[in-house]
Amino acid sequence: MTTAPAPDLTAGLSQGIYTAQEWKDLATQREKYIGGQLFGLPEVRLAALTAANRLHDVLTKDYAKTRRVPLDVAKKKTADAFVLDLPGSAGQLGGNNGQATLDYFNRGGGDVREIMTAFFNAAFFRSAEHPDKNDPRFDNVSLKETIQRIYLRDKKPEEAAALGLNTSHLTPYTDFILNDYYLKTLRRISPSSTKASLAEDVLALGCMSLYRGTYYLGEFVLSQLARKRLKPSSQPPPRSTPRDYALLGAPIGEASRHYLGEDRTGMTLEDALISEEQPPDADPTALGAQYGVISVQPRYEYRNGVPVRVKYTVLRKTDVRVEDLRTSDLAIGVPGPEFPVQWKVGAEYWGVDPGSSWYQAVCIEKGFPVVASLSGSAARMFAMFRWLNIPNSQCRARDFLKALMAWMLPGPDHSLYEILQATRTVMLLKEDETSGRRCLVADPQEQKFLEELTGLLKLGAVSAYPRIEAMLFGISASTQFPDMELAAYSKKMNDDTFPEATDLDRKTATQLWNAIRLVTDRNGPVPAPPPGLSKERMTHIVAWLQILGVNGPDLLSNDIEVAHVFAVWIYSTATYKLMNVAEGTDSPNKLRDSMWAVVEKAAKGNSVKNELPRFISDPLHNSGINDKYQKVIDKRSKGEDIKGALRDLKAAFDQYRWADLLEEAHMHSSISAKTLAKIPELPSEFPPLILQLLVPRWRPDLPPDAEELKNVRTFRGSYRTVILPIGGELLKPSFKTSKLTSTSLAIYKAGEFAEYYKDDRFRRPAVAEIRRSGKAIFGISSIPEEVEVLIPKGFKLDRIGDLSERDVPTAPRPSHGGQPPQVTATYVQLDRG
Repeated sequence: MTTAPAPDLTAGLSQGIYTAQEWKDLATQREKYIGGQLFGLPEVRLAALTAANRLHDVLTKDYAKTRRVPLDVAKKKTADAFVLDLPGSAGQLGGNNGQATLDYFNRGGGDVREIMTAFFNAAFFRSAEHPDKNDPRFDNVSLKETIQRIYLRDKKPEEAAALGLNTSHLTPYTDFILNDYYLKTLRRISPSSTKASLAEDVLALGCMSLYRGTYYLGEFVLSQLARKRLKPSSQPPPRSTPRDYALLGAPIGEASRHYLGEDRTGMTLEDALISEEQPPDADPTALGAQYGVISVQPRYEYRNGVPVRVKYTVLRKTDVRVEDLRTSDLAIGVPGPEFPVQWKVGAEYWGVDPGSSWYQAVCIEKGFPVVASLSGSAARMFAMFRWLNIPNSQCRARDFLKALMAWMLPGPDHSLYEILQATRTVMLLKEDETSGRRCLVADPQEQKFLEELTGLLKLGAVSAYPRIEAMLFGISASTQFPDMELAAYSKKMNDDTFPEATDLDRKTATQLWNAIRLVTDRNGPVPAPPPGLSKERMTHIVAWLQILGVNGPDLLSNDIEVAHVFAVWIYSTATYKLMNVAEGTDSPNKLRDSMWAVVEKAAKGNSVKNELPRFISDPLHNSGINDKYQKVIDKRSKGEDIKGALRDLKAAFDQYRWADLLEEAHMHSSISAKTLAKIPELPSEFPPLILQLLVPRWRPDLPPDAEELKNVRTFRGSYRTVILPIGGELLKPSFKTSKLTSTSLAIYKAGEFAEYYKDDRFRRPAVAEIRRSGKAIFGISSIPEEVEVLIPKGFKLDRIGDLSERDVPTAPRPSHGGQPPQVTATYVQLDRG
C-alpha cells in the first residue's frame, strides 16, 4: 500500500482543504445559494428593469435619428432587440414581440433572470448571435453597435453626449483603443487566436482589461488559456430541475415556463424500462433473445386449484421521446420526479484545466471554484450599464452588480470569483484615475463599495465568503447554509499529517468536549474524567458549568463541536494576540510584523507567555522558525549575546508565506467568536456553591464574608501612565473594546498581569474592575487557573467617578492560613456603557 506524500506545511490553509472535492462542491453550492438570495431582492429586480428601460430609451433615440423614423416606430423596432428565440439560453422568452415583453416587465411581470437576459440581448448578444443576418427583422440594433459607430467609425462623440452616455469614460477609452501604441503593437505581434480580444472593438476583453493595466490583461489571458471547451464525450454536470432553482430562491418565472413548454425539441430518455405482455404460448427463449429485453417472466392464475399460465410479461429497454417537458413540473413542496430544465449553463460548455496556473492560483490556493474563466459577459454588461450613465439616484452600481450575480450564479454560468474579478478588471480603481482616464463608476460611495467588495477576492475563500455576504446582504447569508468555515476548520484540525504539537491540542480539545458531555448534573459529584484528563481539570469544567447555569449535554446541544472547543483552546494560548490582529486586518505584512513583535518579546523574556503562537499546521515549528527561536532562548538562558540569533530568527520570519497564515488566523478568530456566541452570559450573582468554595479565593482583597462577593465581577490587568495626568488605557473616561478583551474572575490574576509593568519607567501597574458580564471560557481554556472571561469587541466601558486607588493582591487567598497576599497594583473601577 502506498502512502500519500506529506503536504508542504508552510503552504498553510490551502493544503488539505481547497484541494478536496467536498470543498469545491460545498463552495459551488454556497455561491448558487448567494445568487438565489440576491434573485429575490426587490432592489435587484428594480436595478435590472431600470437598466433595461434606459437601454431601450437610448436605442430608440439613436434609431429614430439615424433611420429617420418617428419615435413610436423606433420604439417598437428597437424593442425587438431585447428578445431572442433560443430556448437553451436561460431567461429567453422567444423572439416574437419585444414591445409586449418590455411592457410585461414594466407591469410587474418577469423576474431578474428574464429582465437581465433581455438587457443582455439588446446590449450586444442578439446582434452577435442572431441565427439569420439576412432576416429582414434583423437591424443590428444594439448598444455595442451604437457606440462602435459613434466613436470608432464616425468619430462623432457629440452624438454620445446627445444620447446622455458616459462620455467621461467612453471618450478616453475609445481613444485608447484607436491610438494606444502598446495596444497597436500587441495587435501586430499577437497570435491569431488572441487577435480578436485586442481588436478595435469596445467590448474586446483584451482592450477592456489592458485599459486597466497589464496585470489584468495577464489574468484575463491566463484564464482564457486555462479554459477548455468540453468535448461531446465529456460528462457534463446534471442539469437542474425546476425544484432545484426554486429551492435556491430563483424559481423559473411564469413567462419562461410558458416559453419552455412550447419548445418541441424534446428530450430522449435512454434505457427507460417498459413492460409488455405476450400470449401464454409464446416462446420465452425467442422473446429473451430480442433486442433490449432484460426479463421474461411467466404469469399464472389458479383455476380450480391448478396453476395455469395466462401470459408472459416482458421487461424491455427502450427510448422514450418526451416533448412538452414542463407538464411534469410540480408545485414547491410536492414530491415527485421532474424533467430538468432545457437551459444549458456555462458548466456544460466549458471547463478549466486543473493543471493551469490560473486554476492553481484561484481554486487551489484561494479556494474559489471556477467554471469557465473570467466572465466576459459580466465585464461587458457592467461596462455597458455604466456607459448608459444612469444616475445613482435611479439605479446604484452595486444593485446592478447584484443583478449580474443573481443572473449567473444559480446556473452556474460563472462563479463568484469570475464575476467579481471581471467587474474589478473593467471598473478601474480610484488609484487608477488620471487626468484623462476616469473610473466607470462616478459616485464615490458606490466606487468605494465596489472596490471593497471585489478587493475581498484577495483573501482565501473561507475568509472572503462571510465578508462578501455581509456586504451584499448586510449580514452573512450563511446562517441558512452549512458552515463551510467550520467544515474546513474541522478538516484541517483533524488532518493526521500535522505535527505532535497540534496533535496534542486536538486531543486535549476532544477530551474537554467529552468531559463536558459527562457532566449531566452540574450540582452533583464530579464525574470521573475521560482518559487523559486530570481530576483537577474535570473540577474546573464542573465549576465553569455551575457558573454558567447549564449542564454539559445541554450546552453541547447548542451545536458546539470539538472544533469550537479547539478554537477557544488555541485562543487562550500565546496565539490570542495574533488572532486579534488578524481580525482587524487583511494585510499579511501587518500580521507578520505583529507576530514578530510577539515572538521577539517572548525571545527576550519580556512576555507574560514565553511561547510561540500556535496554529493548526504549526508552521512556525516546521519552517525553521522554532529552531531559531529555541536558539535565542538557549543563548539568553546562558547569558550569551542574542543579537545574531535574533537576526537569523527575523530572516526566517521575512521568508515565510504570511498570506496563508493570515487566513488560518482568520479562521481561529472567527470560530472562536462563533463559540462565544453559543456560551451563556455570566449571571449577575455567583451560585451558592461557587460563592462558598471559590469566590473568596478569587477575591482576597475582600473579607471572606463580604456581601459584595456574591456579585459577579471581572478584572483586567494593565497599566496607568505615570507622566500624564490623563492617559493610558485605563484612565480614559471610557473606551470601546476593539477586540476580544481578556478579563478574569480572580482579581489576583489580573494583578499578576498588571505586575508585568512594575519595572516600566513610564507605566504603573493597574487593575480595572469591570461591572459587566462576559463569556467565561476557563472550562475549555489552556490555563483554567486564570479563570478567564472574554468581553466581545464593540462594548463601551466607562470609569466610575474619581479614580479609586486601593491595594490589589497578586496572589490568591491562602486556603488554610499562611502569609497575606502581596499587594502593589492600582485599582480602577469600570462599568458597562
